[in-house]
Amino acid sequence: MLEPGIHFRTTIGESDLAHLQRRANQHRRQQRWFPALLIATRQTLYALRAAPVTTIRSLPPRYILHLVIAVIVPLALLLASVPVSTNPAHLVATDTTQLVFSDQPANRTGATLRVQDVRREIQDYRATAATIGDPPLPEDAIPVPVSLTSRSDALVPMVAPATIRADDVVQLRTGPGKAYDVAARYEHGMTIQVLARYNDWLQVRQNSSSPLMWIANDLIEMHPAIFDALPVLNETDIPAPPPPSIATVREGGITLRDGPGSNYVSLTSLSKGTELELIERYGEWLHVQAASRTGWVNTSGVDLREGVLERVATADAASLPEANPTLVASVVQDQANLRQGPGTTYGQIGTLRSGEQVTLLAQHAEWYQVQTNGGTQGWVFSNLLGIETRIAQRVPYTDNIPTAPAPAPAAAPAAAAPAAAPAPSYSGSGAAGVALQYVGYPYVWGGSSPAGFDCSGFTAFAYRQVGVYLPHSAAMQYSTAIGAPVSMGALAPGDLVFFAGTSGSGISHVAIYVGGGSIVHAMTYGYGVQVSSLYEAYWMSHYYGAIRPYR
Repeated sequence: MLEPGIHFRTTIGESDLAHLQRRANQHRRQQRWFPALLIATRQTLYALRAAPVTTIRSLPPRYILHLVIAVIVPLALLLASVPVSTNPAHLVATDTTQLVFSDQPANRTGATLRVQDVRREIQDYRATAATIGDPPLPEDAIPVPVSLTSRSDALVPMVAPATIRADDVVQLRTGPGKAYDVAARYEHGMTIQVLARYNDWLQVRQNSSSPLMWIANDLIEMHPAIFDALPVLNETDIPAPPPPSIATVREGGITLRDGPGSNYVSLTSLSKGTELELIERYGEWLHVQAASRTGWVNTSGVDLREGVLERVATADAASLPEANPTLVASVVQDQANLRQGPGTTYGQIGTLRSGEQVTLLAQHAEWYQVQTNGGTQGWVFSNLLGIETRIAQRVPYTDNIPTAPAPAPAAAPAAAAPAAAPAPSYSGSGAAGVALQYVGYPYVWGGSSPAGFDCSGFTAFAYRQVGVYLPHSAAMQYSTAIGAPVSMGALAPGDLVFFAGTSGSGISHVAIYVGGGSIVHAMTYGYGVQVSSLYEAYWMSHYYGAIRPYR
């Protein structure tokens, strides 16, 4: 029985016949299309083999797109079927149903786990990975490991960097001691490599291709921990020292000069039998160390052991000193006094600026006669000039000096001041002589005149009379800007002597040394200006130092 709305036709109308004919024609076309597709495909393949580039270019773009899709879709399906491993590094998959730990804890070694167990292990690993261990190093910031650049460098013994610390040029030797020959000379700040140690000497080199040398430990800058970590060489590893590089003066009277030639200045005359340590050679001249002096001697006047001369390094001609250097010096103190003669009793004729260059004409005692760039001639105290030793040796000595002026009479003391006590017969001149004239004058804190002195006011007043100006402070007077430090054994009249802890911490008192172990100073309200013995226990226990003021 038919459902409502459905009509079944028992007769075929004209329209239905046309419909059936169209369907039949479509079916026949489809039957013909499949063989035609095969034929077209075969022809395309033949053409592709004969002329692949031309054939591909003639294909419709949709064919190429279809080909790409046909390749990508199966590949994507294949990759999607491969499981992604998220196992820790110690998991190794054996099949799709179980995993085996290749490096498990001891209580689970060799255990076979189910997939569920492995997944639980992975989850536990991920949960703790963020809270344990250390992050990796920044690879772009760290240096390339030595083991990746050179296997030989990775296997060599410890090599520690160090820097030459000495201010002057230092000598590196062929062995750990001064008995060994000098192998090289390095300057301050040079970097070297340290390989080992033996006693207080270090085995070093400049780089991996340079020879091994030795240097004293105190001449380089290196962390103490590195020194302790260095390998210690055995005595059997140390080369035997060569015969000493020395020469012996054959006959008395041989001259030690400041350069390799007879046109250089004579430094001293050497006596017969004097041993000379050889430093270098140049031609027929030897650069030697004679006691505390260095200089050059001619080989004709010394005896040498066989083979010693050949081990002495040859000096570079460019490093040799000039035979006739210009006799100039540089002023090292601003407002340095230029005087009429060699002493503070001579009048001042001008001042010199710090850094100003002057020509040296002559010397007398501790003074130099100079000529300025403007042509003015006068005398300057030696401590105010920077002079190279070689140049100072060439300045001629003279006794032809101007007559010293008569000392000016001392100013009359103030009415309130007591009469001056007779000056003790201490040797002294300049500031020391002035100071002794005021023995017995009163003490006034802050005073710097005959009406009353304190200690630094007294020294400042005495030096002011000879043209030198000092600050009114004992601590400020103890300065290299004021003068040159002097040891107690080299004290001379006029030197300022300082004491600490006498009336507080630090430098608290100053006096003027007048010779013979005596000092003159403003002491107390009761004593005023008096002379004391420097070597008394009190002054020796508070002694701090001495300064020789620039004049």
